Amino acid sequence: MEAIINTLQATLNQTNLHFTDKQVTWLLNHVGALDPAIRDDLVYQLLGRGLESQAFTDSQKQQIIQPILKEHWLFKSIEEPTNDRVFLRSFTALLTTEILLSDTTHPWLTDTTRNQLFDDALTYLVREHDQRGFVRNKGWAHAIAHGSDLLGVAWCHPQFPISQSPLISCPICKRTG
Repeated sequence: MEAIINTLQATLNQTNLHFTDKQVTWLLNHVGALDPAIRDDLVYQLLGRGLESQAFTDSQKQQIIQPILKEHWLFKSIEEPTNDRVFLRSFTALLTTEILLSDTTHPWLTDTTRNQLFDDALTYLVREHDQRGFVRNKGWAHAIAHGSDLLGVAWCHPQFPISQSPLISCPICKRTG
């Protein structure tokens, strides 16, 4: 495991990112890692930068989106009492934010997938009850803040069905409902 971590840490310093399928699998397996150095500084940074710079192949992008949708990462153990799954949910919210941002600039999601992500963004904050911020020895949970980021990006996406949101305006993207 240390070899792949070292390789991925070296990737952080590269300007032209490239990922193997094995690296993508490793990153996905650690989205909700309890170690903030792995989760925040490695996994989220690389997935976010990779999506932003279009460093993932079409197959890898599908590999990234599949567990989010099929395994319902955003809602994993959400009805249970406060638990460590909040890190998976919270960082899935951030990852989904990055997915929607990349789809905004270079559309790659199917309409069905995009609409599912929009629906998830609309329901996540209603269902999330873990309001912790910093968790000792595990870092920032921030489920509410990351859920808010997701909702804001979903709402500003040009394909977001405005009829699903109340009449509001966003000061960032200047969109009104």
